[in-house]
Amino acid sequence: LVSEIGPKVIQAAIQARRLEPSRRGRPLSNATINRDLIDQTLRPMLRFAAHNLEIPIRQIVWRELRLPEPRGRTRTFKAQELAAWRANLPVWHRPVFDFFVRYGVRLREAFFHCDAVNLERGEVVLRTRKVGDDHVLPLLPEDVSDLAARIARARAAGIDTPWLRQMKDGSLRPITYGGFAWASRKALDKAGIEDARPAHDLRHHAATAGRTGAVDARRAGRAVRTLGRTGLARTDAVGAARHAGRLNAERRRGTVGVRAALVARGTAAAAAAHLARRALRVRH
Repeated sequence: LVSEIGPKVIQAAIQARRLEPSRRGRPLSNATINRDLIDQTLRPMLRFAAHNLEIPIRQIVWRELRLPEPRGRTRTFKAQELAAWRANLPVWHRPVFDFFVRYGVRLREAFFHCDAVNLERGEVVLRTRKVGDDHVLPLLPEDVSDLAARIARARAAGIDTPWLRQMKDGSLRPITYGGFAWASRKALDKAGIEDARPAHDLRHHAATAGRTGAVDARRAGRAVRTLGRTGLARTDAVGAARHAGRLNAERRRGTVGVRAALVARGTAAAAAAHLARRALRVRH
């Protein structure tokens, strides 16, 4: 059945995937469908079957099957805009804002559990990522010490996030991603900054600044940019070397994962049959 997987079967699978909602109940984007079906499933599986199992595979022009994707948005901010944005935030939200600017993470990724931080290694594991996988984020030394103090206060108060707000009575409350997004939107309005999203555009700014050298080399070398399919962008030699080693390890694990999936189903043909049957059921 692997040899029977061709453009028609793949198109049927793509159409079936388009009918499935996201975890939030929303329609899936074309980029998500392309990534899930083509980039992370069918293409690597068929490549493995052809190169390692010597199964004849039909010629597939993948670029003609991919759904169209809109051009990515790039939004950067001047230093004055960032300063005004930050100044109009409540004091307790400013450390979170600084974390976004420095590391370029997604909104929910910034609100990690205290247990996700490894203070000895100076890293935090991002577990609520859009693509569903975990990612290790190296931290700057000053952020490690700051998070250590925040985590100690949070645990003493029985709170599982390091981002805290101190109330008038001295008690501590956790900051939520929804609360930050609301406050950030208000700050943008007060600062007169137009055409800006309350959190995600800080991610674009961080990635662009890292590529162009607009931030200092130390931060650019450490900050993780999770834009695009690769997951990161680094600028200095040390950071690039660490990222290359991690990426190679992920690729090796991905190859092993594909092989294990095929073996678990018996053969590559059996694995492909599952996808083919699912697509054919939708067509008929």
